[in-house]
Amino acid sequence: MTNVLSNLKKLKSSADFDTAITDLEAELSEATADVDELESQREDLIFSGGNLAKLEADIAAAEGKAKTLTIAMEGAKRRRDEAAEAERMAELEKVADGGQKLKTKLNAELIEFHKLASALAIHAGEITKLREDIASANKTTFRAGRGDLKVKDPVYDLGKRLERRVHDPLRGMLIQGYWPADGHGPALAALKK
Repeated sequence: MTNVLSNLKKLKSSADFDTAITDLEAELSEATADVDELESQREDLIFSGGNLAKLEADIAAAEGKAKTLTIAMEGAKRRRDEAAEAERMAELEKVADGGQKLKTKLNAELIEFHKLASALAIHAGEITKLREDIASANKTTFRAGRGDLKVKDPVYDLGKRLERRVHDPLRGMLIQGYWPADGHGPALAALKK
């Protein structure tokens, strides 16, 4: 038995089987060449009175080796394909597991986002209410002829400091309150599952 044949039982990965198949193909090619070489000697031995029995035994041994190598190569190819499929499935499971971990992380981020969005919506509502109260107070003092008591809206002062227009937070919010008083609590809680 050749080293390649004796090592076949140790193979596990598709790459290992690929290497063994290459070696088996080389040995099979040599074994087939040996059979052809021995067959070419048959006629000479017949006419020269050589040892035909030994030649027959050598041919049978060479043919047996070639047959064994052929069977081994077919088995190695089948096992290589099985190993490659198992490796592919293991890689897919790894990818799916990574996707599941990403989903868990995304769920946590979504929950945190909506908690913050709810808090922002509450703050925005408070800011808008305070601005409306300031405007109402200004109207009252203005009607009473005391325009000098007018209170400046800090949103405009902030805009000057930032050198850009600052919008009313509530009107500028694209996000409504989502946690949990608006009735969406159960949907967000389901994300934890």
